[in-house]
This record gives sequence, C-alpha cells and structure tokens, in this order.
Amino acid sequence: MNTKLLHIPADIIETIVENAFEWLVVVDREGRIIYINHNYCEFLEVNREETIGRHVTEVIENTRMHIVAQTGKEELADLQFIKGNYMIANRVPIIKNGEVIAAFGTVFFRDTQEWMKMDSHVKSLLTRMQPYIQKIDSGVKYTLDDILGESQQIIS
Repeated sequence: MNTKLLHIPADIIETIVENAFEWLVVVDREGRIIYINHNYCEFLEVNREETIGRHVTEVIENTRMHIVAQTGKEELADLQFIKGNYMIANRVPIIKNGEVIAAFGTVFFRDTQEWMKMDSHVKSLLTRMQPYIQKIDSGVKYTLDDILGESQQIIS
C-alpha cells in the first residue's frame, strides 16, 4: 500500500467530500450520523449541525445505513425511495482491526433535475408494465383440461 495516501490533510479530504458528485453520509456503529455533506443536507432540507448525533432513520427515509453499520454487509446499487424520488444508494461498512466501527453511504445524482427526468421515465415504464405484471401474478390462465382435440395423443 502506498503510505503517502494515508497522509492527506483533513482539509483536502473535506474539500473532496463536500464537492463530490454523490451525496454522502457516515454513521457510527449505532446508526447515529457523524457526518453528512452539505449537498445531501440541501436535498433533504435539513440543517447539518442539527443532524449530527441523530439516528439516521430520523433524517433519511427508507435508509438502511444503521443495518449496514450493525451487520457489516455492504449494499451496492440499491434502489431507495427518498422524498418522492427513487435514488441509487451504496452503503459500505467501515472496518478497523476486523470490527465494524461505522458505515458510509452515497446517493447518486446531485442534479435533481437530471434525476427527476430519469425518475419520471422509470415511473412511466413501471406504469406501462403493470398490466403485464398483474397477468403474471394472477397465475396460469389455462390448464391441461382446457386443451381440446380429438387425436389419440391428446385424448390419452
């Protein structure tokens, strides 16, 4: 491992994280928020200082960050519904000395206009597919008794 990477000054790391394309949140082992970037706070319409220390489920709807922090099992490219929009979320445990100490999560699409177009398209596709899904869910329409014919193979 290149040890030079381990000595990046904190202010540089903060600049990178604050300006990253994804929204970012970090929770401790108990699921309390220990960091959330500014862009995510803007989308959630919350004050960053007021979110620190709160349980993630109180701030982010439908989150599983606390579960990842407890189980240590990552969840990648998971569909999450937040504030009326489907988002793609990654949740990854932070492990130190073989023990989960925290978890971080990212949500794609900082540009909500771009996301709204894609979200609208996905919702439209789901609506158009619904009749087909219902047909599949309703089970088999025909049974062997519905087959008509007079040939010996069908009769026997």
